[in-house]
Amino acid sequence: MQSIRTRSAFSRLLHSTLPRRLTTSAMVLSLLTPLAAIPTPLFASGCAADLTGDDVVNAADLSILLGAWGTPGGPGSPDLDGDGAVGGADLASLLGAWGPCPVVCGGFTPMAFATEPIPLDELGIGGSVILDGFIDVAPFGAPSGSLTVTFPSGFVAVIEMHPGATTISTADVVLELVPFAPPGAVLVDSVITPTAAVLSAFETDVASGLPFADWSPTSRATMALTALSTTDVWACNIAAAKLAPVDGLQGQGFWCKTAAYAAATAITVLATTGCAALTAGCATATTVTIGGMALPCTWLIGLCAGGVFVGAAAAYEGSLALWGDEQD
Repeated sequence: MQSIRTRSAFSRLLHSTLPRRLTTSAMVLSLLTPLAAIPTPLFASGCAADLTGDDVVNAADLSILLGAWGTPGGPGSPDLDGDGAVGGADLASLLGAWGPCPVVCGGFTPMAFATEPIPLDELGIGGSVILDGFIDVAPFGAPSGSLTVTFPSGFVAVIEMHPGATTISTADVVLELVPFAPPGAVLVDSVITPTAAVLSAFETDVASGLPFADWSPTSRATMALTALSTTDVWACNIAAAKLAPVDGLQGQGFWCKTAAYAAATAITVLATTGCAALTAGCATATTVTIGGMALPCTWLIGLCAGGVFVGAAAAYEGSLALWGDEQD
C-alpha cells in the first residue's frame, strides 16, 4: 500500500478536475503498518523523477541527477530506470516527467500529519496553520481519530471524526456536523443552528479583513476544517467516498455533509478575493476541484452571477445537491 505526503496551498484548489499530486511520506501509513516500521527513503515521491520530494519535477531534481552522473545505481540513487548506472536514460525519464507529479488516489486513505504546515497567505493570515494528528479511514470509509490545528495567533482547534459526526472543538465553541441533524442545520454547543447562519458569519469574517483573533468562534472553528480540506489526502478521501460510498455505518451521510460544508467554506475563501479567482480554473477545464469536490464550472460561474458571489449558504446547498444525497 502506498504512503502519502499531504501538502497544501489554497492556490492548488484551482488547478484541475482532480488533485494535482499525492506523494510519499513516512507519516501517512497503511492500516496495518505501525508508524515506527516505515523507513524514510532518501528520495521519496509519488513520481520517481521527483528526487527532492517536493511534488514537482524541476531544475532542482535535474541538478541532483547531473551531480550523480556516471555513478552506480542502487537504493537512494537517481538511477530512475534501474539499469545500475545514472546516465542518459535516467535524464530522458526525468525530462519526460517534468512538471507537477500526477495524483495517485488509491481509495480511502488515513489522514496523518506530523506538525504539517498549511500556508494561509492567500487568506491574509500570515504564516501557516499547523496540522498534527491522525484520522484513520477504514476501507469502507468510516473515519476515526483527531487532528490538532494550530494557527499563527496561537489559536487551537481539534477536529474529531467518526461516522456519526465531525466535531470541531475550541476553547470558545463546539461545532458539530451531524449527518442526522435536521436538514440545513449544524450543532453549535449542542444547539441546533441553521447552517446558513454559521456560513454567513464565516463569509463576513473572511471578507472583513479583521485579524483572525477577532473572528466569531464558529468562523475560527470552521477555518480549521477549511485548512484540512485543502490537502491532497482529504481530496482523495472525498473522491473515494463519491465513487464507492459503502455505508454500512452511514458513511455516505457523514462524508456528504462534511464534504459539502468544507467545499462551501473553501469556495467562500476564494470568492472573497473576487469571482475571477473562484472561477479561474474554468478557463482550461469544465470542472474544478475545491475542498476535495470536483465542481462543474457552469455551477461555479452561476455562484458568481454578474461577478457577484451569491454566498456561502448557496455554495453549501449546491454542494449538497451535487453530492447527490438529498437526505442531508
